[in-house]
Amino acid sequence: MKSEDPVCFYLPEAVKDGAEARFEGAGLGGIFCRVMRVLPEVALSSGRIARTLERAGASGSRMDLRFIHGASPEACGRGA
Repeated sequence: MKSEDPVCFYLPEAVKDGAEARFEGAGLGGIFCRVMRVLPEVALSSGRIARTLERAGASGSRMDLRFIHGASPEACGRGA
């Protein structure tokens, strides 16, 4: 992974409070399970990703904004 590569949208969303319910409510429970399976390994693989996830855990969910306004990640070109 290059330092400028973006972090997958779902990784930081998965570490936020209420993430499992948010994913389930959006019909993305399977993605949540898969993300949680690989999250420890991914976080350990890169200090940059670990810092991104740490910051994400303290901030609000971007999924809430996208789904409230009707634009799912799939609609934004970020298919599951």
